[in-house]
Amino acid sequence: PNCRRINTLRTDHARGEIVCKECRVVVEDRLVDQTSEWRNFSAEASSHASDPNRVGGPRDEYASDSGFNTTIINRGTGHASLVKTIHKTSQDAGDKSLSKGFMVINDFSGILKLPIDIVNASRELFRRIVKKKKLKGRNLESVVAAVLYVSAKQMNNPRNLKELIAKTNTVKKEVGRCVRLVKQFSTSGGSTLESNEIILEHLCNKLDVEQKLKLAALDISKNITRKELFGGKSPYTIASVALYLAALAIDPTLTQEKIVDRANITVGTLRVAVKDIWHLRKDLLPNYLLDNPVYATEKP
Repeated sequence: PNCRRINTLRTDHARGEIVCKECRVVVEDRLVDQTSEWRNFSAEASSHASDPNRVGGPRDEYASDSGFNTTIINRGTGHASLVKTIHKTSQDAGDKSLSKGFMVINDFSGILKLPIDIVNASRELFRRIVKKKKLKGRNLESVVAAVLYVSAKQMNNPRNLKELIAKTNTVKKEVGRCVRLVKQFSTSGGSTLESNEIILEHLCNKLDVEQKLKLAALDISKNITRKELFGGKSPYTIASVALYLAALAIDPTLTQEKIVDRANITVGTLRVAVKDIWHLRKDLLPNYLLDNPVYATEKP
């Protein structure tokens, strides 16, 4: 530097320069940055999380190319046909289906506020379906809705199918068909008993019921499931029946209307289900409720 001092040099890594603090002369203007290139793409992004990747975005383990594809954009250079041909040859039909499906999964997961474990399970399940070429002739949104429903149940965090269909704006009949297809490719999740208990707990939390009522409803739900009284019925119907039967003695203010409003079923469905098993109530109720006079009537 002009000042002839040697202890006044400062390294500016942002600009790539070495500058004298006294006379402000730039000694070096093409400095190579010697600091670490590590970037963090872990879910828990913090200074202590270790997920080092040199360059680019995070790897996509569910894509066939791990997300390292190249897209060529035509900026009015007159080579639109060449770009179109490259796109066709560089990505096969399976990759295109995966890309579109993953985009819809991300969109629906955001709407439904699903946790990351369900999102990842859904992507893996959707990848299996695409690999077997089972998407032909099926609506993509309906397939994705079915994948999310099955994956959520598999991860012991089930979602109400009617609510899922309403929020994703899909068709109930088509989603129902897709659920049957998707179940063929899903790994076995929790048992029916576990699923019914989880759904009942969700319902109790929504209604903010007391612990005594919740425990009694769980006992009734277990007995209904073990006796296989509602084969083919929605788990939300079973949960509603168990909760209503327990509420008759413990909390009469919890009406059928309040229960069905949170369970997303109709009052008629609950009434018919209760009527069908009323004659078996003594086999379903826990011992501490059997002597309650509310269960002595012949009709519910």
